[in-house]
Amino acid sequence: MPKLSLTKIFATIIGIIVLLHLQDIFEFIGNIYEWFARSLRFMRNFPEGMQAAIAFCSILLVVVFIYKTVNK
Repeated sequence: MPKLSLTKIFATIIGIIVLLHLQDIFEFIGNIYEWFARSLRFMRNFPEGMQAAIAFCSILLVVVFIYKTVNK
């Protein structure tokens, strides 16, 4: 019989909360992405698709940096 630990219980509760609010989370991330993409509009040398790619990669870089900082 598998052991039930507090970590597994809390992970399950957090997972359920995230699933219940998944639409809100995606909307929040989308708003941040749109704001950041609009802030790169000053770079006229790049086509709009490249600006979106730069914004997306920059957001990923920030997320990875925060993840690495928190999980030390």
